[in-house]
Amino acid sequence: MGRVFTLILACIWLAAAGALAAERELNASISRLVTGEYAYRSIKEQRLRGRESWTLTVHPDGSRSMMSFVDNFDAGVQYNAVERVTASFRPLECFVVHWVGGQRRASAFYTVNGDLLNYSVITDMGLDAGEIVVPEAFSLQSHPVAYDGWRGYWYDKSRRGAQSGKNVNLSVAPDSPTPLRGILSDEEAEWIGMEQIAVPAGTFEAEHYKFRGGADVWIMLPDRIIVRYAYQATDREYVLTAFKSMPK
Repeated sequence: MGRVFTLILACIWLAAAGALAAERELNASISRLVTGEYAYRSIKEQRLRGRESWTLTVHPDGSRSMMSFVDNFDAGVQYNAVERVTASFRPLECFVVHWVGGQRRASAFYTVNGDLLNYSVITDMGLDAGEIVVPEAFSLQSHPVAYDGWRGYWYDKSRRGAQSGKNVNLSVAPDSPTPLRGILSDEEAEWIGMEQIAVPAGTFEAEHYKFRGGADVWIMLPDRIIVRYAYQATDREYVLTAFKSMPK
């Protein structure tokens, strides 16, 4: 009886999955749907520190929307985030909710209008709103790993070597007096080359970069998905554990 019940449930699940797939194929707003998960680990001991899951939607105009959920249980940190970028990966808007130690630290909404990045940050102290002047080529670092592949999109591989750009880094330190306030800072990236890299989700062809501070990052095209992010200085790495791309 138990096996029959399990079989019935499996059939229902497959039918529902098929219906969702058919519905997705008919959705004119979706050109490609990509999902994945990351494991947060220590490098030396491979100790699990947290997990992250995300869904990326590629739209017909080439723009991309990504939704991410971060459960960094090692630090008692949680993020809920949504970010949207242009076809060339320039930020358009971002919404983040940041929790630390069981308390909401802040909620923030960022929108880009030309050379202005407008922000509204809500904390227990009230609303903090303002604007930051940004260049044409800049990235927005809200700290879920899923978005880190969009950093350095401005890199010119024909020039090679270390190159500098700009990055708006949202303040997420537990003791920050201005949580989720964006700080415009220098960004540095160097393209090492194309490499094959094996992670729990599989083996992928990825672009190897070194970011400012010595982090090694492997990014998979065409959506600039992080495959592995290793930061030896802090004994931390983030690896892709699940990946699925569903074109029309």
